[in-house]
Amino acid sequence: MSVGGSHGRPGENLPLLNEAWVAFLFPGEEMTLGLAFWIVVVVVYAVLTGTALFLAFRLPRTRAAKIAAAAVVVAIFGAFPAVTVQRSLAQERAETAARAEQQKYREAAWAHFQRRCKEHAGEQIHKTVDHVDSLLLLKPRGQASDAELRDQHWRGDPYGHDSILPDSEIRNFVAYLDERDIATFRETSRPGYPYLETKSVLYGYRRYQLDQTGSKIIEVQIEKPVSRYAVTWEDISTEEDRKYWVAGGLLQVLDLRTNEVLGQRIGYLIEPGFGSDGGGRRPWLHARLTSSDRAACPPFRSQSLVPINRLFVEKVLKPGRKN
Repeated sequence: MSVGGSHGRPGENLPLLNEAWVAFLFPGEEMTLGLAFWIVVVVVYAVLTGTALFLAFRLPRTRAAKIAAAAVVVAIFGAFPAVTVQRSLAQERAETAARAEQQKYREAAWAHFQRRCKEHAGEQIHKTVDHVDSLLLLKPRGQASDAELRDQHWRGDPYGHDSILPDSEIRNFVAYLDERDIATFRETSRPGYPYLETKSVLYGYRRYQLDQTGSKIIEVQIEKPVSRYAVTWEDISTEEDRKYWVAGGLLQVLDLRTNEVLGQRIGYLIEPGFGSDGGGRRPWLHARLTSSDRAACPPFRSQSLVPINRLFVEKVLKPGRKN
């Protein structure tokens, strides 16, 4: 179920009215037509009806013809307002019911999201490791497609998908972090992991590291990884979650030698627009980039471009070269 989208103000489909007139004639969402508009309609309609009745009594020569003409005018001009009012009332009832249904849906969605946050979201750290110089990504995240970002049922973990740009996941783990927690090639006191390895069905294993200048990333193909520690993720959304535009994701940090889960994070994100694509909006990307503390749990830190996955992994695996 997708609830959302752009809903125009009453009267916006009348192309002859400029924005100033629309603002005056249609002052609020709760009115099907503005009071001023109806006043104009009534006045014009009264003038037309009076004119028609005047002509009905003026032009015919016989009394019977005058009465017949007047009856026709009354029938025509009497039926029109009755039908118009009936249609207007029916439309208003339908719009009121639709608004009530949407409001009910939104309230249910937020309640569901808050329940997920309360019952499941959070971070667990069982063990920490210092001086980790190599890390393996078991499920590298590619850049999401436009279709995926619009898909209510996309299983790409919208909460944890911080790969906004191509290869941004690689950069997030190997680059430095600045004072705002943003990945940068500018040297700071917060270096990334010296080596990052990835596993791909199509390309096999690859290793990434910064070059000697620290200004670009070097990529090489390898036969097998040497990393002891790995990161993986899973979209844990249920059908009920996605019914309400809620996405859940699990991020785990693993010790491949002991098969231990060293730490994990469960996060949930709600798409506040409920699938609205007005103005070229891509729902999951918009939710990911603009979500406040209220729409994500655990909340995103600082700003939308913060690499939240690295920030959690660093709590478990401290990057650095071994002594």
